[in-house]
Order: sequence, then C-alpha cells, then structure tokens
Amino acid sequence: MVQSSPYTRALLRRPGINFREGITTSEWEAPDYRLALQQHRHLSDTLSACGIQVLSMEADVSHPDCPFVADTALVTRTSSVIMRMAEASREQETESVAALLSTFFPVRHVLAGRVQGGDVVQIGNRFVIGVTRHSNQIGAEHLAALLQAEGYEAMIVRVQLPGFLRDHVTWLGEERLLLHPALASLPPFAGYAYFFPGDGELHGTAALRIGQRLLLPEGCPLLGLQMEEAGFEVSHIPITEFRKMDGSLPGLTLLW
Repeated sequence: MVQSSPYTRALLRRPGINFREGITTSEWEAPDYRLALQQHRHLSDTLSACGIQVLSMEADVSHPDCPFVADTALVTRTSSVIMRMAEASREQETESVAALLSTFFPVRHVLAGRVQGGDVVQIGNRFVIGVTRHSNQIGAEHLAALLQAEGYEAMIVRVQLPGFLRDHVTWLGEERLLLHPALASLPPFAGYAYFFPGDGELHGTAALRIGQRLLLPEGCPLLGLQMEEAGFEVSHIPITEFRKMDGSLPGLTLLW
C-alpha cells in the first residue's frame, strides 16, 4: 500500500564553524566541519527530492549545538510548541526557531521542567514522550497537557537507553514500528508490528519516513534490505560527523 507523506516542510539549521564545541558523550574524534557541511547539504537535497520544502536557517555560532533543531520545538496540526532545553548552554536556541515558526503557526511554550523534541515521537494521533537525561517528568507532563488540549493522546514513558527516545523508534505508518528491541515491552509500543535492526545496526532506528521513502543513517545495509522488502524506497544518508556529536537524522530535521 502506497502511503502519502503527512509532511510538506522541514526546518534545518546549518552547523557553525565551532560545531565541534557542542555537547557530546561520544568518544569518537571531533567532527570535520567541511564534511559536516557536505552531509548537511546532502540531507537537505534528499528531503527536497522527496517533495519537502526545506527551510534552512543560518548557523548560530553562539550555540554550537544549533544544527539539532528538532530538539527545540514540536509542530502539531495547529500550533508549534517550544521546548525547554536540558542544558543551559542551549536555552536561547529556541528563540530564533520560535520566531520563524510563528510565521506559520501560533506558538506555545512548555513552561515547567525540561523536555526536548528529541524525546517526543508521534505515532498517528498519539505522542509518546520519553523521560531521559534530557527530559524530566515535570516537563513531559506539561507537554502532555498541551498536546491533550489539542485533542491528541499523550503517553509518558521512562527510557533507560542512551540518547533520545526518537533515536530508538520510528513510526513506519499504519501499525508498524522500527524499534530498538529494548523498547518492545513498554506499553506505548504494545500491539504493533516490529522491525528490529541487527546488533551492528541499532543506530538505524533513528530514521525519517517521508511517505514511502525511508531515510536511514549510513551503515545499515541489512536494515535497508529489510525495509525495502517491507515496501519502502530506502535512502542511506551519511551523517558520521553529526553522530560524533550524539546527533541523528530526526535530531537534524524538524518536519511538519
């Protein structure tokens, strides 16, 4: 069955020359700035080829983590919700994003706790909000209340895996999830058909679905074959330099 994309736009933000000064837990070598720019441009071009209108913000060198724009906001059918960042060094990243999004939607703000967009996964009319080292219970509850006021279902789940919730689950449409095996027992993900990557390709759960197109991070050949057998047109996107900074495809891309 051919699935149309619910998305028409994507917001990306270019990395600055001091990108390597951002927050990371990775033990890999520092990212190569020129290569990061090339990879970011490739992602933008791929999204455009999928029929997405790409809005590109310039880098903000006062905030080296600014390319991970999806941490700053969430866009629903009728509004944009501005997050409360976990790290003090990232708090002001939200201001310019809120200003841009206000030209499309009314803007609302999470006003309590801490919660970032990387810990929010949309599955149809349901939003699953992860409590991680980036997002706490208070922030998750406040975001859930905002979403429920718009008519969405919102569920909160504690996640023991590293990184963000969105690094470990991608909704594939209908009743299908690309999922880290450790999350299969959690209530928000019960009753779905699961696709699990192999041990060497677990980073592949941080994917982007644009209708029948599935964007996977490079380095997941077996998962790519599995997804093609499931009916998707798969593109493998190089993001090595962003993974060195704990980044992912969903973190780089704010879709609506």
